[in-house]
Amino acid sequence: MSDLVTSFEAELVRRLGEQAKDAHFVVACSGGVDSVVLLHLAVQALGPGRLTVAHYHHNQRGRAATADASLVKKLAARLKVKFKTEKRKSREPAGEEVLRRARRKFLEKWARGIAKRGHAPVFILTAHHRDDQIETFFFRLLRGSGVRGLVGMRAVQGRYVRPLLSLAKKDLVATARLNKWKWREDESNQQPRYFRNQLRQRLLPEWNRLTESFGGEAAWSARFSKLLEELDETEQAITQQAQLMSYPLLVKTPYWIRLTVVDFCGEVDFWQRAILRNLFLNLDKRALTRRETERLCALLKKGKGRAQLSNECDVVVSQGYAFLSARETKLPQFSIPVAKGVVMRNLRVGDRFRGKTLSERLKKAKVPSPERALYPVLARKNSREILWHPLSKKRGKEGVTDGGQFGANFKPSFDASWYRASY
Repeated sequence: MSDLVTSFEAELVRRLGEQAKDAHFVVACSGGVDSVVLLHLAVQALGPGRLTVAHYHHNQRGRAATADASLVKKLAARLKVKFKTEKRKSREPAGEEVLRRARRKFLEKWARGIAKRGHAPVFILTAHHRDDQIETFFFRLLRGSGVRGLVGMRAVQGRYVRPLLSLAKKDLVATARLNKWKWREDESNQQPRYFRNQLRQRLLPEWNRLTESFGGEAAWSARFSKLLEELDETEQAITQQAQLMSYPLLVKTPYWIRLTVVDFCGEVDFWQRAILRNLFLNLDKRALTRRETERLCALLKKGKGRAQLSNECDVVVSQGYAFLSARETKLPQFSIPVAKGVVMRNLRVGDRFRGKTLSERLKKAKVPSPERALYPVLARKNSREILWHPLSKKRGKEGVTDGGQFGANFKPSFDASWYRASY
């Protein structure tokens, strides 16, 4: 047991470096054997004062789920570790991905809260092990993932740290039994309706049997780990090159990332996909699916249109540019008095200039649709009639230069480049 604790502590130091010495750790504990072993190892390696146990109640399995929460709470009390829990409000059945996102949201909320109270840095420990890594590889392979997906779970990914990836499930079970640690069995892990369970129950046992012809399970696992490392190095090289290639194509603002379409389409298809995946990973911290990547490539080649993605991002392609933004992004609204009864404000739906819709004028001037809302205009207060806008070449009857409205010496203090200053 002492060897396992020592290797656990060494793994944290290897992965986190100096940060491992002062960090606080949120231990994700479901009550299953994997996370129970993780918690015990963390307590013995780090001490209870540097830990917080976090349990998310999925509200899916009735009394069994409540019993899981009860076991984790009692275990935390016995080990003298702070305990946090949250219960999902809905009892409606949910898919694995929905529950995973809810669980991660809960864990990250508590990690951020602890960090704000002065514990920095704060990491989240999860009990993923070698069998989970193999399952993930085959699951993503069957789903059609590319290099990024086949890399599998990294030992450190943002706040998340997975110190048990080198251990097999059977090793964790043996450790728990040897130390007589109690845990809960999740009966849903045996239900074939979950595809991962089918991999675990049918594919992996047969695969392990086949490895006997190639040096046995341990030798194959070592080669598999090496393969994942090589895939990870390949993915990092692709990501770095995609970043370098994307710099000339991009302009970042507080509202969106703007991509020059013609330059993007000049790259070969492989690098187009790599650039888009990298952009959205930075924007949303979650990678695009292969289908979404291909859909966006087609949209950019078309040169116009919109797309809403499952990762809460929107894309608008207009006038030679693609605008990438988070869905909740809202453009600023401003209205500044500049003369009696006259304000400078941004363009609004229905604004008209000399009897014509101003948005149509901007469209003809090839101003991309997302940028039109940032255009400043002069207008009478509480009116849709525009007196001046940056593209107007003549100032006539509205009184901008004749002194009738603003005085003989009045001149707008901005020009058509105003809205581009934010770039």
